[in-house]
Amino acid sequence: MFADHIRKVTFTCPRCNTSITFDVLEDDIRELFKVTERLTCPKCSESLSSDARSMAHAIYEYNKAAQALNDTEKNTCSELA
Repeated sequence: MFADHIRKVTFTCPRCNTSITFDVLEDDIRELFKVTERLTCPKCSESLSSDARSMAHAIYEYNKAAQALNDTEKNTCSELA
């Protein structure tokens, strides 16, 4: 089994329902953190940064855990089903 990393994230404005999608770069999630620092809805200017930062942090933790799982599976000659 291979644990997949998150590659894209979509943030949706709770006020006007506008969605914004970003790529999650495999080797540099810092770009996503930079984007979320001051993220606002392009349509109504509602601040999305707080929720977006929380999601970016969760994605970072998830991808880090998925990588550790993949590495451990490979290094221990194990197989997950």
